[in-house]
Amino acid sequence: MEKRRVLGRYQDFVTLFALLAALTLTQSSSAQTLTVLHPFSNRGDGSGPMAGVRMDRAGNIYGTTVYGGTGNRGTVWRLSPKNGGWFFTPLYSFHDSSDGNGPMSKVTVGPDGALYGTTPSGGGTGCGGQGCGIVFKLTPPASFCQNILCSWTETVIHRFDDNPAQASLPLAAVVFDSAGNLYGTAGSGGGGCYNYGCGVVYEMTQSGGSWNFNVIYDFSSGDGALPFAGVTLDAAGNLYGTTAYGGPYAFGNVYRLLRSAGGWTYTSLYSFTDGDDGAMPTNEVVLDQAGNIYGDDTQGGASGGVVWELSPSGGGWNFTAIDSPYCCITAGVSRDAAGNLYVVTWSGGQNQTGAIYELSYSGGTWTETNLHSFADHDGAFPYSDVVFDAGGNLYGTTTSGGTGNDGTVWQFSR
Repeated sequence: MEKRRVLGRYQDFVTLFALLAALTLTQSSSAQTLTVLHPFSNRGDGSGPMAGVRMDRAGNIYGTTVYGGTGNRGTVWRLSPKNGGWFFTPLYSFHDSSDGNGPMSKVTVGPDGALYGTTPSGGGTGCGGQGCGIVFKLTPPASFCQNILCSWTETVIHRFDDNPAQASLPLAAVVFDSAGNLYGTAGSGGGGCYNYGCGVVYEMTQSGGSWNFNVIYDFSSGDGALPFAGVTLDAAGNLYGTTAYGGPYAFGNVYRLLRSAGGWTYTSLYSFTDGDDGAMPTNEVVLDQAGNIYGDDTQGGASGGVVWELSPSGGGWNFTAIDSPYCCITAGVSRDAAGNLYVVTWSGGQNQTGAIYELSYSGGTWTETNLHSFADHDGAFPYSDVVFDAGGNLYGTTTSGGTGNDGTVWQFSR
């Protein structure tokens, strides 16, 4: 029914999109104000973004939606600053099982200017006929396109499958190292635990114009399981990440993959116990210049999730629970240039539809401040972390709410 409804409205698409573009040319907001930059409508622009956004050096914002688009299988989009406002452009709509389905992670701006990302399904006939997911590349048109409907070109650079020795279910974004190699995780597959494997960390390298896929670590329950989060690189090219389950207490862990000439060496840095430290980390970690690691859990703690810090000490790591904001952390921690941390919760806030929290450190104490509570008209139930522009403004998404209840892209001005 939903697919027929979307296709039935396709004839209105050009007219409607012109209206949406005009509506999203909002003026810059004043300090301490949340502004909706784009309300999704489920008519070509997409619906239900379940990830945060990326910002390039020119200030353009890129993101994904799980639903909507001309094929009703999700979209990739861009918001560009223009004349003091913002202009929305759909870049790509997923259409069938061959080109991917329902992206649930951020896209990454590659060193070549293309966009790279994953979808957790589609791309083939495995995994019950739905496909086991892909890694994709989106390339802009070769010349300037005056048509608002101009689509970027998709190239599937890897198709996952459900062979137990392989990998499947890529839920996280990809990252690049300084040499142009690409890294990511798959939440299932590999030769480890359970019927479908415990998941893997993978590397993709270019050779002769094609991409080579290589599993660099295969989880086996005792060292972690189900790496739903992507990896974070440090300055030396080492990888850090989390697993949602597994480890000695079965509640997930924080790990490091140390790069060497002979390959990669795995170390578990911390294992969660489902006490005050929380449980089930599903998001990427953040590193500071001193080597401290910041992250969050989606369960446990005082209120349903914990923001935490791991600090190197004497060859080991000290764990500190920083905060447990009210209910349901679903996105990763973000850190600004001043060292403040930010977290968005799926629920909580004054209206129980999500909130943005700032955690500032002074005198040995972290202080929590509720910056904004979503109120449905400006969005609801966010699964987004935040990114910052040069002026310190915050950007993210909500999965629902807004004028069409299909989610929003927002800016919080300081």
